[in-house]
Amino acid sequence: MSGLALITVSNAEEMQLFLDLPHRVHCKHPLWVPPLKSQEQDLLTPGRHPFGNEAECSLFLAVRYSVPVGRIAAVAVRKAVARASEKIGAWGFFECMD
Repeated sequence: MSGLALITVSNAEEMQLFLDLPHRVHCKHPLWVPPLKSQEQDLLTPGRHPFGNEAECSLFLAVRYSVPVGRIAAVAVRKAVARASEKIGAWGFFECMD
């Protein structure tokens, strides 16, 4: 059994884990430039950034034995969905441990 679970980010503590994950994944890579956590949080919080007002996001963490090992966001931009006249979406913020 892998002990792997997928959880939906639903509170401030889980959001912090979501924002911290890239730093754990890439911290030893000498050329990695970390994103600004505050900028990512603003981008994903409705009312703080125009993207947050135009898009619906669901954030997910992959957790193995209580330790976050991956993240991903499912995104639907309202205007794009309206223009396409069908249900469309995208994903982003993908990071995972080897």
